[in-house]
Amino acid sequence: MKPNDPHAPKDNARLMMAIVISLLVLIGFEFFVAKPHEKQVLENRQAQHIEAVQRGDKKAAINSEGDKVKTRPEALAAATRLPIQGKRVSGSLSLKGARFDDITLNEHRITVDPKSDPVALLSPAGTPMAYYVENGWLSDDTAVKLPGDDTVWQIKGGSPSEITTGGKPVELTWDNGQGLTFGRSIALDDNYMFTMTQSVENNGTTTVKLNPFHTTARNSKPVDFRGVYTLHEGPIGYMAHKEYHPSYKDLCKDDKTDISDVSGWLGITDKYWMVAVLPDPQQKFNGRIIGSCNKATGAEHYQADIVDIEADVAPGKSYTETAHLYAGVKEYPVMLAYEDKFGFDNLHNGLDFGIYWPITTPFFKLLHFIMFMLTKYGFGVYGVGMSILLMTVVVRALVFPLASKSFRSM
Repeated sequence: MKPNDPHAPKDNARLMMAIVISLLVLIGFEFFVAKPHEKQVLENRQAQHIEAVQRGDKKAAINSEGDKVKTRPEALAAATRLPIQGKRVSGSLSLKGARFDDITLNEHRITVDPKSDPVALLSPAGTPMAYYVENGWLSDDTAVKLPGDDTVWQIKGGSPSEITTGGKPVELTWDNGQGLTFGRSIALDDNYMFTMTQSVENNGTTTVKLNPFHTTARNSKPVDFRGVYTLHEGPIGYMAHKEYHPSYKDLCKDDKTDISDVSGWLGITDKYWMVAVLPDPQQKFNGRIIGSCNKATGAEHYQADIVDIEADVAPGKSYTETAHLYAGVKEYPVMLAYEDKFGFDNLHNGLDFGIYWPITTPFFKLLHFIMFMLTKYGFGVYGVGMSILLMTVVVRALVFPLASKSFRSM
């Protein structure tokens, strides 16, 4: 078009009109098509999520009582329970079996609605989303009575009647009637770490050989499980300076991990949460990861076991074993703090950075460092947004030489 072209104003007007119409079409599509569709998809997923958590598919549960599957409230009401009142987790511990099978995350909801129920991380056996941690003892001598699923523990005299953040440990006791008195102590810190101490006192006349054990088990995959190859969800452990992370798919094919006389930790990780048993870093144990799937019924079961080295408990003697339970959100700074405090190896490996870890890991650490510094120096919640802006500036500065050459070439 020539500078003095008389049609120029009309052409400019048409161009502006075309741009305005295009913007209106895009905005209209976003608000009247894309947004409602996105909202509907989200509502459908939330409804499915809530239904799976509250009722679930009967095929998803393995129930020792037969085909009857209990709802979570029914299972929780079936036994006397000790309340768990923590800053970041809450729930209860059943005196029958003394399993960790009722833990919810106080700061996280199952949907984006802030009024929705908190995330139920652990649920009792027999419920659709059964997920629990069991601790106890094993013996080759079948005549020795050991605490099990049906054992009703008693609260020791003088012990608190609830598990609280920073409070005195709850003390439980059970006498097997054969001269063995079993004890269990449970304490909770400010975040997601339970300290579990198991003890046995031999008041009998013969030496008893026992193995303390810890089991993390679940009878279904997470409700939001996608099975993408870029992110691991399922059993995970770090034993003998090596990470183990078999997939649910492989476990269904009878693949299993069995390793003896090692130290480390073992558990199950989801996209955002992790449940893991962490023995003393010097403690030797036998680790096992197994799974089973019944295609006919849809029943599934996945399990990560820790069995300590056998202990000889002579008459008049006692034996004590301490382990920790991490049950909560996979927060990188919290995991690093636990590594420093207790000496755990690579607990932060539970936070999977995916197959693109060479890129995602340094970006994640840099972003966390910037956010930590801003929060430390008084920016509070605004530090989160500011850290993203500063991260953008840092990345742009780093790639500026390459970008500058690219602009010159253009």
